[in-house]
Amino acid sequence: MLEVERLKPVDLQQQIQVLETPFDITNALQGEDACKESREAVLLVARAFSTLMRNLPGIAYRRRNDQKWTIEDVSEGCYQLTEYHPIELIGNQRISWEQLIHPDDRSSVWNDVQAALEDNSQYQLIYRITTASGLEKWVWEQGCGVSGSGELLDLEGFIIDITERKQAEEALRQAEAKYRSIFENAIEGIFQTTSQGCYISANPALARIYGYESPAQLMARLTDIEHQLYLDPNRRAYFVRLLQENDAVSGFESAVYRKDGSVIWISENARAVRDREGRLLYYEGTVEDVTERKRVKEQLRERAFYDALTGLPNRALFRERLSQAVEQAKQFKDYCFAVLFLDLDRFKLVNDSLGHLVGDKLLVALARRLETCIRTQDTVARLGGDEFTILLEGIEDVSHATSVAQRINAELTSPFHLDGHTVFTAASIGIALNRRDEAEVRDWGQGTRDWGLGTGDKELGTRDKGLGKSPSNPQSPIPNPQSPIPNSQSPIPNPQSPISSTEDDLLRDADKALYRAKALGKGRYEVFDKTVHQSTLPMLQLETDLRRAIENQEFQIQYQPIVSLSSGKITGFEALLMLWHPLKGFVPTAEFMPIAQETELMIPIGWWMLRQACRQLISWQQQCHEQKLTLHVNLFKKQFLQPDLLSQIDQALQDMNLDGSSLHLEIPESCLLENGESAPQILAQLKKRNIIVCIDDFGKGYSCLSQLHQFTVDALKFDRSLLATDKRTRENPFREKSNWNTEYRLPIVQAIVMLAHNLGMSAIAQGIETAQELAELQQMKCEYGQGNYFFEPMDAESVGALINSCQLIANF
Repeated sequence: MLEVERLKPVDLQQQIQVLETPFDITNALQGEDACKESREAVLLVARAFSTLMRNLPGIAYRRRNDQKWTIEDVSEGCYQLTEYHPIELIGNQRISWEQLIHPDDRSSVWNDVQAALEDNSQYQLIYRITTASGLEKWVWEQGCGVSGSGELLDLEGFIIDITERKQAEEALRQAEAKYRSIFENAIEGIFQTTSQGCYISANPALARIYGYESPAQLMARLTDIEHQLYLDPNRRAYFVRLLQENDAVSGFESAVYRKDGSVIWISENARAVRDREGRLLYYEGTVEDVTERKRVKEQLRERAFYDALTGLPNRALFRERLSQAVEQAKQFKDYCFAVLFLDLDRFKLVNDSLGHLVGDKLLVALARRLETCIRTQDTVARLGGDEFTILLEGIEDVSHATSVAQRINAELTSPFHLDGHTVFTAASIGIALNRRDEAEVRDWGQGTRDWGLGTGDKELGTRDKGLGKSPSNPQSPIPNPQSPIPNSQSPIPNPQSPISSTEDDLLRDADKALYRAKALGKGRYEVFDKTVHQSTLPMLQLETDLRRAIENQEFQIQYQPIVSLSSGKITGFEALLMLWHPLKGFVPTAEFMPIAQETELMIPIGWWMLRQACRQLISWQQQCHEQKLTLHVNLFKKQFLQPDLLSQIDQALQDMNLDGSSLHLEIPESCLLENGESAPQILAQLKKRNIIVCIDDFGKGYSCLSQLHQFTVDALKFDRSLLATDKRTRENPFREKSNWNTEYRLPIVQAIVMLAHNLGMSAIAQGIETAQELAELQQMKCEYGQGNYFFEPMDAESVGALINSCQLIANF
């Protein structure tokens, strides 16, 4: 039996009121003889408690849960902390505890305590108080509510002074901010300046850089940095503006005067130093003399304008000259020029058959022939690999560009004699003009000829792109599909007459025309036509890009962790297919995947993806011995229908020595439903191999629940579209957001999770991006999830680093 006994304190100080202490008196009530012993024990405990309270370095209290925090009992340590005696605080005799709390902290203290009481938990607070002498102190408080008969009686807790600790932390923060750059950049010039441009401090290295004898002399003479130091006074204004906007500037290069009037180049790193309220105190930073570096850089820049292999201008110089032509066209309306994008057909076979040395000699010989086909004022450049560009300046019309293209292909009819080998080749050429005349392009828009590719009896085949590959792509080659490429000779529809206004526009248009030429039979030229581009060319272009990507191994795989929503541990990764285009960079999956799935291209891509991902998983499993990692790989519809489906999977597992239970195949729901007769047998065979099967995009399209029980699957994976409330609302403005949140979204997700559990499956949520979505899924007992809230997709190297860090857990 627990009661509260009110005792007089042993220490008879009149300032202290009585202490209330809980005791178990059940045994004391059981007999007359036990009462005496119980009272003595109580007095002993009370004496010890009183001694403890007097010697604690803080205060213990009991107070009411009212707006003034009325003190009912408080230990003697309150005088040392607050400079008020206990009797002055008890019952708010002189001042209430609420008045002691700093005005800026009162609201947060009240809110935090009330929140803890609602949760029936302890509260821990850090806030400021004002002592009787007006001194501001920082305190740490911990306490809890005391209840009786189901009602809150009082608050009890403990408060200690942490002012010295807070002051030490603030002093350390200021010292680190002030001296970090000094210790890191001691050999460079170091400065502190006002926002008005006056030096506060400078070190000897800065004085030497600027040619002064000492920092004192520098600070005395350089009193207006903006006008005395910088060659261009606007540089100082720009420098200050960057600091105001970003609070930091790195590598800011400017030309400045030294004391003797000579000019040097400097590089500045600086930051804005502010007080706790965010007010600017000063700027500080470092200065490095980069005059010699600038000179060497200029020399390297000159060398960097030409291709080391062919001696032709490279991409940088070509873009510079193209930019000049664009600017000239803006000044002179009638100025016309053309860009030719040239690509050798089947260059890869030369490299593969005869070696890279012969391939390089072919590129050099081709460069010499191209130079004979243009005028001295024109530019032929090698972009990289077997890609060349030509800039024809000051031409009359498109006929001049098409004549050059015809001349080039005529030159290529003669064989190349390289190290005893006779090599025939041809080129596909795309042409783009800065302005277009409708009648001219109609007459000159396309041209072709069978240029007799081959070396003796052996034909030379596919191209090898040296330019535009992803920065690091050690992945194995993708099997080359044998799908036919259209070879239509139909004329190009009449174009519109817009102009390509930038160098990027022209290069892009010429590139599109080039790949249209390759798609229509190779060994030909095409003039870019915007009308065709806007109608049928995009899909043809994309398909051509995909075929080229397979040849050039431009696909990459990124991996997104899959997380246990209960423990936060990473259980596996989903392999995500990415496409790197040499000009566009990464192409969105939603852009190329529909075309790939419509054609047979998805089959070789899919098998390559499976093998590459399995190879990577083995490497990770060897790194991580603490837990078994799994890999989720998409099995696309075209793959699912292939007769060698199981043999391909078996071969991948065997080659990689991978256990089937580590592989999770994600199969679209629509694929299973459309193949209701064969799907169960295929799934059964996968289960025999211990492969985990997951229905992907469940609920995204139409679902047939009556067939779901026929499929032997292990998990349902539902799409982010069921979680992303804001996105759904934006896509359908007629749906009220609140209704979707409460009446539709949660019940649907809950139903899917429950359906999975009732069928003995686990549920996987895709695309989790907010804490709210995570909390809702956890409440529904959804087992797994993935999304940018935990981790964004990452490359294999980043996953390896994550595994090596032994931090395979998400921060909820």
